[in-house]
Amino acid sequence: MRTNTKISLLFLSVTLLSFFSCSRENGGEIPEDTEFSQKISVKAEKLERRTMRTYVELNGSIAAKNSVQVYPLISGKVSGCKVNLGSYVKKGDVLIFVDASEPGREYQLSQIVAPISGSVVSIPPKNGLKVTSDTALLTIGDLSELEIKTYLPEKYFSMLKKGQKAEVRVASQPDEVFFATVQTISPVVDEASRTVETILKLDRPDNRITAGMFSKIKLYLTEYENSLPVKEEAISERDGKRVVFTIGEDGKAQSHEVKEGISVDGRVQILSGVNEGELVITEGVSSVQDGMEVTVISE
Repeated sequence: MRTNTKISLLFLSVTLLSFFSCSRENGGEIPEDTEFSQKISVKAEKLERRTMRTYVELNGSIAAKNSVQVYPLISGKVSGCKVNLGSYVKKGDVLIFVDASEPGREYQLSQIVAPISGSVVSIPPKNGLKVTSDTALLTIGDLSELEIKTYLPEKYFSMLKKGQKAEVRVASQPDEVFFATVQTISPVVDEASRTVETILKLDRPDNRITAGMFSKIKLYLTEYENSLPVKEEAISERDGKRVVFTIGEDGKAQSHEVKEGISVDGRVQILSGVNEGELVITEGVSSVQDGMEVTVISE
């Protein structure tokens, strides 16, 4: 009886040893002919047609569209100023006094008057400043009509057109988006900066925006209507092909070779390979294989 027990234990030991030995020879993997059922969790989204727009981000300065610099008639020293930055003046108002007197000679103060009605948009000079007829004392601008001046790198010149739309942000209103339209495009490229001067106009005047402000601009260049965009993470490389995985009605993943177009803000335009309405896997793609059952945890 003891002999039979010893033989049984020995047989069991040999069997287990053979099993683990085979497992080690296969790199610890389950043999291919082993049948099992496995589901993985993924995130997915339904393909919808949208308009994709390429854009460029720029810095801009806001200024009065109609502005005039004021110059003295004679050389001398500033002896008085009747305005401050932001002061509103009417055409003909006295702005600054210039004293042209010299040692041993005294002259009547020269009065500098406003050539147009508007607001003072530059800092006026301080008393005692020496000026000549070529010295710009200050600038007067009409704040009822503002423009935004920016400089676009020359590589975008061929995509630039009048009427293009832009989003504008200013530091004083960080959570507000203001909309503007391209009004004027310089016909030449500046040789020094390799940029094109571009002027935009706000679609709606807003008293929260004024001359002298710095702005951040998102200028839209080209629109691609009826595009099928997917997240960049949805596209993977399989056997030298760019593919996405969709989920069929049976809950199984199926790969599709796709052709890509433009890329904007982390989304890629799909030109062919999938259709509108299909459910595309966007997260967990690296673990997915053709025919594998998947569970969608968010859509």
